[in-house]
Amino acid sequence: MTLLLVGACAPDDDVRTPGDERAGYFVCRSEPAAPGIVCGPDAVCCLTDGPRCVSAAQGCEDVYNVMSCDGPEDCRGGEHCETLTHGTSCTSSEGSITWCHTDADCVDIVPWLPDGACQPSGACDFSATSGAASSF
Repeated sequence: MTLLLVGACAPDDDVRTPGDERAGYFVCRSEPAAPGIVCGPDAVCCLTDGPRCVSAAQGCEDVYNVMSCDGPEDCRGGEHCETLTHGTSCTSSEGSITWCHTDADCVDIVPWLPDGACQPSGACDFSATSGAASSF
């Protein structure tokens, strides 16, 4: 039996920013405004029948509706956390949602996008009027 850390926050998780900016920990949710749960290291989140955290080794029954990050700290260098056609994961490709904790997470994502601003929902806003308006 594998135990996963769900819903725990360590002192270094800044609760004033969206998501969980600790490397390896992520808030799992089906969309930016939805409530979520915290999954720990070596876990993935199944969205079809959840959200619920399971070990990465166990995986989810629906392999197309899985989340494994909520910001660039959960990814390798050069990758960012994106919602793509089939779930949310670390990639160097542009997706429909770029996940963030601060405005710095929304800079230099892809060359054709302006720098964005991290919204309270935890999603980058790349509209030309977004500026760096958030207080994170």
